[in-house]
Amino acid sequence: MARDESLAKDVGLDIPADKYLPDILLVDLGPKDPLLVFVEVVATDGPINAHRKAAFLDITHEAGFADQSVAFVTTYLDRSQPGFRKTAPELAWNSFAWFASEPDHIIVLREGSGRVKARLSELL
Repeated sequence: MARDESLAKDVGLDIPADKYLPDILLVDLGPKDPLLVFVEVVATDGPINAHRKAAFLDITHEAGFADQSVAFVTTYLDRSQPGFRKTAPELAWNSFAWFASEPDHIIVLREGSGRVKARLSELL
């Protein structure tokens, strides 16, 4: 596991090593407001469920990030694999599921109703 504590601190995050570490944390610093993407790989750990999502949001709220600046993605090898079928019911609302076997597609677990938007930042 590689950790870049100084980079996390530069972004304003304090992620305790003993609590809910994401497999990957992506940060898009290009937009006016940075976008943080917490990624869990089901082959190494469980999905982003409601409990883990809340823990990640606690960390980002402490750093001053709005919910619209944070995304959650659970990744799988393939949606026909047992890992997806077993964990799909646990996936957190307002998160995403992505499959390595279908890299151009993503599943949006959207809470509420409304028009589906095309950009990740607009879906948050």
